Parts: sequence; C-alpha cells; structure tokens
Amino acid sequence: MSFLKLFNMSKETIFIIEARLMNDLDFAKMCLLELYKWQTEEEQSAKHTIETNGRGFNKSDGELLSAISEIINEGGDVLPDTWNKVQGMLLKYAKQLSLLLTEEQIES
Repeated sequence: MSFLKLFNMSKETIFIIEARLMNDLDFAKMCLLELYKWQTEEEQSAKHTIETNGRGFNKSDGELLSAISEIINEGGDVLPDTWNKVQGMLLKYAKQLSLLLTEEQIES
C-alpha cells in the first residue's frame, strides 16, 4: 500500500473519529476511557498527567478528563453540558485514537 493511500486513510479515519466524538455519546465515552487506560498508573492514581509521553491526556486536560473517566468507570454519569465540553476536548485526541482503536471500534 502506498504512503499516500495510508495518509488518506489516516485522514479519513481521523475525520470519522471526530464526527463520531461529537455525535455519538457512547463512542465518546468509550474513547475517553480508552485514553484514560493509556495514562500511566501513576497518572491514574494522581488524577492528572505527569509525563509528556504522547499517551493519554495532555497536562491541561488531565485532571478533568481523569476525574470524568473515574466517574464513568464507577457507573456514574455527568451532566449534558459537561459532556459537550468533554466531547470538544476529545477532538484533539482524534489522531491518537486513530492509532489506539480498532477499525471495528471506529466504524461500528
């Protein structure tokens, strides 16, 4: 497969992820939790981002997104206004998610 074809597939995948993040709450929750899993154990315990390693949340989002991830993991939910903010924040992680998620997770 050519580099250009892979590049275009990647751009298309990122576009699909971005669209689903904004329009599919269940998908957004799944993506949030997948990114949270990529936080180190230390970061999960501290509830914020410590390392700059390109995995999980960035420093500015780490505290809020970690807290919301824990609420979801415990079976809780968050207010719709908060979800709107989270969905917008998750857009910047679309490229990371394109590498993290399976094709089935992205397209189902």
